[in-house]
Amino acid sequence: MLLYETGEKKPAAEKRFRPPFASGKQFAAAAQARLAEIWRLEVGDIDMPAGWKHWGMMADGNFSLRVALDRMQDHLSLLEAAA
Repeated sequence: MLLYETGEKKPAAEKRFRPPFASGKQFAAAAQARLAEIWRLEVGDIDMPAGWKHWGMMADGNFSLRVALDRMQDHLSLLEAAA
């Protein structure tokens, strides 16, 4: 939030300096579909680990694809090490 001397928000300034990006439920659903595709490409028919849909979910309700990919890589590394 951009504040000025008056303490009021200036919508034009916010639009200019805040990119139009949402990381909520819609983004999470699209990212999770992509994670499932990547998983299938990497390991074939092995089911994704329990709770995988929580990978990347943040406490504030937003979703981080970077965190989700990191978690998936952790699990893929474990599978590779077990093989």
